[in-house]
Amino acid sequence: MQKEYDFLSLKSTFDKKKDLKEYLDLSSDMFCVCDLKGRIVYTNASFNIAMGYDLNNLEGKLFFGMVYIDDLAKMIRALSTHRKDKKPIQLFDSRFLTKEGKTKWLSLNVVHNQSDSLSYFSARNATKGYEEREQSKSFNTAFDKAKEAIIIAENIGTFENPNPAIVYANQTFLDYSGYSFDDIIGKNPLMMRGTNKNETVVKNIKQAMKNWESIDVEVRNQTKHGKNIWVSLSISPITNEEGILTHWISIQKDITDRVIKEEKLRMFEAAVVHSKDSVIITEAEPLDNPEGPKIVYVNNAFCETTGFTKEDAIGKTPRILQGELTSQKAKRKIKKALLKWEPIQLDIMNYKKNKEPFWVELSIFPLANEYGLFTHWVSIQRNITERIKLQERLEDKVKERTRALEQSNRKLEAFASVASHDLKAPIRMIVSYLEILKRKFTQKVGKESATAYKEEFEYLGFAQQGAKEAHDLIQGILKYSQIRSEKGDWETIDLNKIIESLLVLFQKNIIAIEANIIYDNLPTIKGHKVQIKQLFQNLISNALKFRGDNPCEIRIEVSNFKKGYLFEVRDNGIGMAEMDKKVIFNLFGRAKTTRKYEGQGIGLSLCKEIIEHHNGKVWVESSPGKGASFYFSINT
Repeated sequence: MQKEYDFLSLKSTFDKKKDLKEYLDLSSDMFCVCDLKGRIVYTNASFNIAMGYDLNNLEGKLFFGMVYIDDLAKMIRALSTHRKDKKPIQLFDSRFLTKEGKTKWLSLNVVHNQSDSLSYFSARNATKGYEEREQSKSFNTAFDKAKEAIIIAENIGTFENPNPAIVYANQTFLDYSGYSFDDIIGKNPLMMRGTNKNETVVKNIKQAMKNWESIDVEVRNQTKHGKNIWVSLSISPITNEEGILTHWISIQKDITDRVIKEEKLRMFEAAVVHSKDSVIITEAEPLDNPEGPKIVYVNNAFCETTGFTKEDAIGKTPRILQGELTSQKAKRKIKKALLKWEPIQLDIMNYKKNKEPFWVELSIFPLANEYGLFTHWVSIQRNITERIKLQERLEDKVKERTRALEQSNRKLEAFASVASHDLKAPIRMIVSYLEILKRKFTQKVGKESATAYKEEFEYLGFAQQGAKEAHDLIQGILKYSQIRSEKGDWETIDLNKIIESLLVLFQKNIIAIEANIIYDNLPTIKGHKVQIKQLFQNLISNALKFRGDNPCEIRIEVSNFKKGYLFEVRDNGIGMAEMDKKVIFNLFGRAKTTRKYEGQGIGLSLCKEIIEHHNGKVWVESSPGKGASFYFSINT
């Protein structure tokens, strides 16, 4: 009974304050009066309307009975503290439940009046603010998850001369721009221009903002680190709840990849349109169609070159350019490349619309999309008719000159054969008569008196040596002239047996100078046996002749080389200077170091002719006093 009496006593005391109650009833703020235990003594009209109750429903009930359950603990702690220390509670926000069960946010102030031991709760409805903040959080969450970059700018200028300042940017914007939120907050969005002028675009944006109008543009911006990027901007004004324009929202999309691709495409189109070469673009498939993929594009050069109009060509296949003289082999190569999705380049004869043939250098390559799938074939055709005609004229001239050269060579060979035959006979006669003269002169003067005619005998010897060298020179020239036309079938040659026969031939000389010729497992080749033997004979003979002070050593080695073999004939002889390498393979060419030796300078030129006759090459590596290595290749 005591508790109930205390509450009624307090209520009676409050009811006597008629002026206060009248004031509170007329107030637009919500008021609730409670005792220190939180029991409701009074609620004004604004409170009752907002919460859906009337005083009869609430009188004597606990104030925190209307508190939202998730905020109940916080409310009880606050009221317990207030009951103990009697200190005011300012701007305490909490959720309450109306009679219908709806949630409302109330912003509370609580003051304790010691004279009547009552607590006065004043409240304002904060629901709208909280809903707006929650909505803003929701928007921010949605914005931060958006793939497009979003910035919101507030107008800090006048309505007539707006000046936007960034107040929000989502994570996508920060990621692609490289800026942090602190870098851009309060800044004008035009800062993204960087060093790019964009004068026309900026002018259009400013004009739209001045008129508070939406605008869609594409502009080149810069990231924080100076990288140029293309973005698509959609800028729109935002109004507040009173309908006043206060902000702009800009939705941005990075379109750099698209712009680069479009620019490349524009350059490609410009190159194709203005190209002097014919360009044909066809579908990628069907490749199994006998006619091939259909044409979807031809440039102006194609029409000018072929006489076909674009209407003639589009929808047809490239076979409209082919005719009876178009190479079947070339067509098979093209089809094979297309089936493998490989590029191909070749020369082919095409036909104009009027059936006039012309030659083109044809390049075909597949065109893929961004996913790597082939979508089209591009064919570039360059008219090379004049080049082919010139080539044919040159080939005819080459054939004509080749025939003339062959005829001349035959005449020279015949002349060399006759000349050598006719010259050898008198030289043999000279040699023979010189020998007879020497013998008879010896018989006349006697052997005892021959020493008195030493000078005369030397002259006879010089004459005999000169005649012999003349005979050998004629023989060498004849051999040189006959290398490429020498009759005889090519046969299988065991080079080991060739070297064995040469060792027998040079046996006397080898023993005399104690030479060592080293070879092992030489291959079997196809060639002219007599010439191959002559080749090795000349090289070994030179190595024996131009030996040095050390015991003569000759090595013959071989290795695989392209389509045949690479041979090396190496000696440890006198060698030669660098400049001599350029002349020794010429007819009558001799190195300076070998001029004191007998010879006409024909042997190495003969070797060169034999090697080239066998589709090979020859060269030498040497230096004075360090021997020589003769390398030559022979194809098999």
